[in-house]
Amino acid sequence: MVASANQPIVHIGSATTSADWDGRDTSFSPKINQLSADADLQKTLHLQMKEGRWFQASSPADRHAFILNETAVRELGIRTPVIGQRFSLHGSSGLIIGIVKDFNYQSLHEKTGSLVVFNNPDWYHFFMIRTAPHRVSQAVQAVTDTWKKILPGTPLEYSFLDDRFNDIYRQDQKISTLIFAFAAIAVIISAMGLFGLAAFAAEQRTKEIGIRKVLGATMASISILLSKDFIKLVIISLLIAFPVAWWATSQWLENFAYRISISWWMFALAGVLALLIALLVTSYHAIKASMTNPVKSLRTD
Repeated sequence: MVASANQPIVHIGSATTSADWDGRDTSFSPKINQLSADADLQKTLHLQMKEGRWFQASSPADRHAFILNETAVRELGIRTPVIGQRFSLHGSSGLIIGIVKDFNYQSLHEKTGSLVVFNNPDWYHFFMIRTAPHRVSQAVQAVTDTWKKILPGTPLEYSFLDDRFNDIYRQDQKISTLIFAFAAIAVIISAMGLFGLAAFAAEQRTKEIGIRKVLGATMASISILLSKDFIKLVIISLLIAFPVAWWATSQWLENFAYRISISWWMFALAGVLALLIALLVTSYHAIKASMTNPVKSLRTD
């Protein structure tokens, strides 16, 4: 599937234009994102129509027709019924034939703006090609061969749409990687410190453990005895960390126009994982201490 447009679908440009429509306030001159596209762009990008239709190659009248996205209909105050309303842009006047559902053509840091799509071949500068899954290399070779036949001596410049979208979030990906790395380092250092504290606590309570075993204490009760103090500290630290984490995460999500909500289960899951790590780290020394010969432990003291 091949389509033509005046610019890539990423970062569609906006400009204050002399656009006009029925019912427009003459003092209202908004910035409108503009895209010139052919009849095949909808199928190529799998765009969904809310009302009306897309351009048709067999319809010469569509050269003067317009398609608006949902945001444009709302922000420009287009009268209802929208389909069939007069609209003019760049000196071309025609009718609105369709409303395309909003789609993201900018970073999720920004809200989807008003978009007007028109059909003017004089504006086309890009080809957009949808390839079959797992056949990208064959498609690139076919495009290259065709390009050389039609425009020999002219270099072919191409890029992948997913790479363009990835470039938008390059900074966010770097921040995410750094946060993950520092979090992993913090967890490892904390676990090592907890491991050392557990070993020290077990060593300090060797005599007590020996007495308890002589009196019939089980391995489970001794493990609980050595672990409960550390679990209390972990719970206290979680109660302190949760509000800070919620605030920091909320501030970061404010940078996105479209974002998820922070749910309680996310903190609950993090808390359970922290407790499991603390239990695993302290269990080794707890089990080791509970298996020590109580008579030998008492004699060494």
